[in-house]
Amino acid sequence: MKSRAIFLSTPKRITQTEQYYKVNLNPLWLNQYIFELSGLNEKQTAVINQFSKNVYPVFDVVTTALSGIVLVKAHNLINNFQLTINNYLNDSPMLKSFFSRTLDFYLNNSKPKWRIGGRVLDFNKAPFIMGILNVTPDSFSDGGKFIEKEKAVEHGLMMIGQGADIIDIGGESTRPGSDPVSLDDEIKRVTPVIEGIRNHTNALISIDTYKSQTAKAALEAGADIINDISGCLFDPQMIDTAKTYNCPLIIMHIKGAPKDMQKNPVYENVSAELYRYFEERIAELGESGLDKIIIDPGIGFGKRLNDNLNLIRDLKDFLFLGKPVLIGTSRKSFIGQILNKETDKRLSGSLASLIISIENGADIVRVHDIAETKDAVNIYRGVKNWSVGRME
Repeated sequence: MKSRAIFLSTPKRITQTEQYYKVNLNPLWLNQYIFELSGLNEKQTAVINQFSKNVYPVFDVVTTALSGIVLVKAHNLINNFQLTINNYLNDSPMLKSFFSRTLDFYLNNSKPKWRIGGRVLDFNKAPFIMGILNVTPDSFSDGGKFIEKEKAVEHGLMMIGQGADIIDIGGESTRPGSDPVSLDDEIKRVTPVIEGIRNHTNALISIDTYKSQTAKAALEAGADIINDISGCLFDPQMIDTAKTYNCPLIIMHIKGAPKDMQKNPVYENVSAELYRYFEERIAELGESGLDKIIIDPGIGFGKRLNDNLNLIRDLKDFLFLGKPVLIGTSRKSFIGQILNKETDKRLSGSLASLIISIENGADIVRVHDIAETKDAVNIYRGVKNWSVGRME
């Protein structure tokens, strides 16, 4: 049995969900979760139906037209919900596990707190700002600007001064249509910059690479986090590298490779497909002993315009996976498609997309424009703190 969270964030998403599953949903469920349960056997389906009848109105079942799938809705959970789970689901461990997990998801608002060297990355204090530092000649926005070590180090330190919590350093462009670079060239580009920044600051540094040897060299040079666009699929040795250094690992979703990822990518349901991808990757990495995992839906990496927009809208789905979420929309082509603006004119669109992403659960925003992003995040924090009476 598998489960997937679906957050009904807009009337359009309710309609899309009804059309996809061929069901009728209650319009009053706007801004609430429903859960897809798939792979159920007859006994489990019967238990679910019995459970829903006995504990209504805590729980609803929506039978779908798709074989082996039901949609369930947990209402505002009452105090005796755990007792109800125990009474009705003792004979069905998988269902009991799902509903216990659902209860914890609703009631437990704490996020992970990771110790990285002598520092602590506490996601209860999110969102965090990740500054982009491309040490490449051909990245889509800033290619060639920081290919020299001194300029790259200077820019990295400037971003930290402007409020970046993490500096993400990459030595190979992964823009659509880009060609890979050699391992030696990538290492030669990134390690001197990492060392240079590390000599001046204790700020967190991530290495943007899908090559395990580059990641190893970067970690030895002073990096703290691995940011792998392939989710450790391009180079399986990346798993061992992350495990050896006990470092956080960002896993992204990409359809294809950078060279061909934008050549007619197709999804039937992009949010469902990515949810399954992350569910499987988290399980596999967990079996290898890795638990410091951050997920990134990979905006613009093998995605069409509507795919990107739907993923930003549906970010709350991925919170049910229990991992921090990173989003990278800065200056990307979908913003240009909507606004009809060139790369260097997309700041307002970038800020709008990242604030929506934060509202929908993003813990880290990966951006080019640190000062402007810091201002936007500070306004967001101020409004949210004021609304709960904690303005300081």
